Amino acid sequence: MFERNLGYIDLETQAKLAQTTILFAGCGVGSAPAEAAARLGILNFILVDGDIVEEHNLNRQSFEFDDIGKSKVESLKKRILRINPKAKVEAIHNLVTINNARSFVDKADIVFDTIDFLDLEAIVGLHDAANSNSKPIVSLFTAGFGAVGIFVPAEQKERSWIRELFQLADGDLKNESYTEHFFTFFQRLAIHLNPAVQQTMMNVFQKMKDGIPCPAPHVVAGSLSAAALGMHWLTKYLTKEPIKSAPEFIYLDLAQVEKKLSFTIV
Repeated sequence: MFERNLGYIDLETQAKLAQTTILFAGCGVGSAPAEAAARLGILNFILVDGDIVEEHNLNRQSFEFDDIGKSKVESLKKRILRINPKAKVEAIHNLVTINNARSFVDKADIVFDTIDFLDLEAIVGLHDAANSNSKPIVSLFTAGFGAVGIFVPAEQKERSWIRELFQLADGDLKNESYTEHFFTFFQRLAIHLNPAVQQTMMNVFQKMKDGIPCPAPHVVAGSLSAAALGMHWLTKYLTKEPIKSAPEFIYLDLAQVEKKLSFTIV
């Protein structure tokens, strides 16, 4: 099944992929990287998400019309097994929290954080668990026709990287405003992003600050960019190649790549 990987992935790395267990925490944005992982050669999956498939998910997530109304984890499990029936997929229809994140992280070799960016408690709980258990974690989110990601290596620190980034104290986050923290973070990130992403997200945050529910816009190119970036890091991690890691972010902007690589052969 994976013989066409040869030339880019050697047999030793292909074997490592088959032996690696990945936790995908969040199976909306995470559905595209999970499908890519199945096609790359991952055989062991843990899928965690408490959401169901809705029609507006179909423009960029790896679901079908018949999945609407069904749990994302079960629908994604079905899709992975249709790609490779030999895969082992544990589907957990539950939200990630500070209290349960450790139980999921313990079983994985590497963690993919693709939780909805509005759920601050879930993201922090996941990163806390990965940090305390010395598990590497890949965080990905879409950014228009591109994606942003960060790789946090498997090293235990006094406090998880995510708490340092958002300047969060230890303990629970019941009194913390996810809107305030993410808006502050985005302001620092925005100067590096495509102007269209800047404007779109500033509009989203403004509505959120006004108390108006406003799901962020996404396009399929962003989801596929996140999948490509995640699989690139996964392969480099398994081959022990150097990876630019936290606190350094990577921004894959297809518009900029197009400008840089545009040429004509005469």
